[in-house]
Amino acid sequence: MGKLRDITELTLRAGAIISESAGETYRVEETMRHLSLALGADQSSPYATPTGLFLSCQLCKEAGENPGDDCKDMEIVTRMERLKTRSTNLGKISEVNALSREAVEKARENKSVDIKKFKNRLELIENESPYSTLTTILATAFSAFVFALLFSGSIKDACIAFVISFLMKATLNAIKTLKLSNFISTLIGSMIVSFSSSLLSVLGVSMSFGIVNISVLMALVPGVAIVMAIRDIIAGDYVSGRGRATEAFVIALSISLGSATGLLLFPSSIEYNTEMTLLLNPTLAFVYAGLISACFAIMFQVKKISCIVWTGLTGALSWMIFVILINNAMSDILAFMVGAFCVGLIAEILAFILKDTAPVFSIPALIAFVPGGGMYAIMFNIVLEHSEKATSAFLSTLSIAGSIALGIAFASGFARVVLSAIKKAKNNAKEKLNKKII
Repeated sequence: MGKLRDITELTLRAGAIISESAGETYRVEETMRHLSLALGADQSSPYATPTGLFLSCQLCKEAGENPGDDCKDMEIVTRMERLKTRSTNLGKISEVNALSREAVEKARENKSVDIKKFKNRLELIENESPYSTLTTILATAFSAFVFALLFSGSIKDACIAFVISFLMKATLNAIKTLKLSNFISTLIGSMIVSFSSSLLSVLGVSMSFGIVNISVLMALVPGVAIVMAIRDIIAGDYVSGRGRATEAFVIALSISLGSATGLLLFPSSIEYNTEMTLLLNPTLAFVYAGLISACFAIMFQVKKISCIVWTGLTGALSWMIFVILINNAMSDILAFMVGAFCVGLIAEILAFILKDTAPVFSIPALIAFVPGGGMYAIMFNIVLEHSEKATSAFLSTLSIAGSIALGIAFASGFARVVLSAIKKAKNNAKEKLNKKII
């Protein structure tokens, strides 16, 4: 086992990678707690927020004379780490989870973990190369193409969305070296979208302006962030929940300000509409939602082909169920909750079977569900001083986001209870078998 200081710093770094890659607050804390104990700490107290991590580890150097006595010499190391960068990298979350799982398994078998090897592997994960720029740009552009079809747009609308999305993502990748804040880069991206679509409309290119804009902006809207914020609040992580919610609304504001440039430059040429009509054909919905989920899995750096395929199927099946429920006159709120429950449950099952983390499957599969257009509509109507429309969009978005968060939370809780029962049954069966052998 390594020194307590090394254990604390490595555990903190592992937690930071998960948090900076869009991992849930509870997952960060659980990973830090289990990992620090597996590496050799006797006690561990982690605390996570979206902007900082805190960890205190204890190690008894000299035990009391009798069993149950207090430790005579207790070493305590406390560290904190400020988190400045945030992105969505599900590949890193998956790999840190696998590394942590491996360490925990060794600890259960009373095997020591080589601290140096663990540190080297953690550094490899941290410095892992993402997908090529072209791959990410194409995945983003193709997702916009499919979103336009999912929003009942024409093939022409989809092609225009593809071109604008390609231009937007290529520009954002080109200015990465400037290390701009998320607010500024999102503002630039939305300005490119608004200016391009407005210019095409002025030049006489007929298209569904709202469908094209929102299809492209789905790569920028903070729909997942607001859902995760509500989920954190439901789980009792109020600080993280408020932090994520604030970040989501700031990003939505930057998108709306950028999008407003089209109206300012071409005020009389375009009918601005933020309301979308979803495609309600179950078969086509299955295909489109699957393709969108797979594209976002690539954009979120999921590296395993099998995981990308399963993520696509998760999103496709869940969205098809949602469409069938809508077609059978179920309320939108309940249908969103059931659809999100399906995403969460399938993701938990896949995580158990494939020994991976549920977010690898659930986050990309949720993209079609999250109220990204609603977030855009709220801030966009505020910018245009349409207070009634903004209020209506706010209430609708909050209701949908809340129902999605509840669906995911119910699925996670249900899966944990069932999987815990399965594990307990397996352990009981092993104990009975061992007794028979003895």
